[in-house]
Amino acid sequence: RSLGDLVGDADAIRHFEFSRPIALDSSIKEVAELAVTMDGMKGTIHRFLEITQAVAAEQNFDQLLPRLLGDTLSVAGARAGVLYLAEGTRLEPAVALDATGAALPGALPGLDTTDAGHLLGASLADGVARAEPLDGEDRKHLGLARTGLAGVSHAMAVPLLNRKKELVGAM
Repeated sequence: RSLGDLVGDADAIRHFEFSRPIALDSSIKEVAELAVTMDGMKGTIHRFLEITQAVAAEQNFDQLLPRLLGDTLSVAGARAGVLYLAEGTRLEPAVALDATGAALPGALPGLDTTDAGHLLGASLADGVARAEPLDGEDRKHLGLARTGLAGVSHAMAVPLLNRKKELVGAM
């Protein structure tokens, strides 16, 4: 019966119905874990849809960037993030925030898209998001020591592409 209930919950998610929580009490550990994971997935999808609506409605570009980065950090459960805007072959930091929404201390360097470190460079080259451990090259290129984030061990890089698949920025 528990799996049947989860099938119904999955179908509700498929139809973007987020009103009821997934509350399942099963004595089978894996089924209970699946229910918790599905409830988290539902919350994340719902939050991303809210972010999309907020971004579409925002008229002020200067307010849009911090909101976009802050909401993304919140959904991802990240400690901090930087949103870069592309200017030719360079990425210039536009917004840098910690998880509370406060600006990161220190000035971050601009990056050349052809020499942005392993993680960000691979993400930009492939045009896809990547998440993996940071190496020394990544830390150096990203200037993490300047922001108090020198000890960060993992990161995610997300290239921001327009409809023509042209790079407009990165997070």
